[in-house]
Amino acid sequence: MSIKKTITSLSIVCSMALMPIKALSSQYVSFNNNVKTIQKTIINHIDFYKQICDSLYSDMKFNFNSFMCCQHGITKLDEIKKFKKEIKILNKIISVSKERMEKKGSELKDFDAKVYYASVALKSAIEKKLNPDFVKIFGAYKGKEIDIIEYAKGVLKAEEEIKNAVY
Repeated sequence: MSIKKTITSLSIVCSMALMPIKALSSQYVSFNNNVKTIQKTIINHIDFYKQICDSLYSDMKFNFNSFMCCQHGITKLDEIKKFKKEIKILNKIISVSKERMEKKGSELKDFDAKVYYASVALKSAIEKKLNPDFVKIFGAYKGKEIDIIEYAKGVLKAEEEIKNAVY
């Protein structure tokens, strides 16, 4: 294994090891964001919720960009298993954040939207790195930092077009 590949693999493993998505996602999913309940209890809950959302977004953005810049796919069995578990966590975050975004009257929609799109983008990047053929064909991204919200919107649009395609 080349030194460059070793460093890249190590940086991704370290990035995911340091990523507190699992802890933050459990807080995000279990958080009761009913605005009336929050207003009756303590206004600090809203700030705490926003902090959770911002932290998740920042961590996912960092990990997304790390994955996109990685030149190699994920091929080790233990890493594959770990990242498939991460995808399950991301799926849960995606479903909860989508549900919360669709609630009428939620003043926290923008925060839920950031979490939703960041989750979609990170899930897409992980899935691409789990596909060795995709990585061989496309390699790593070498441009400027990607806007993960726009990237996620593109992923969702492509998925919708594929779903609605007539064969």
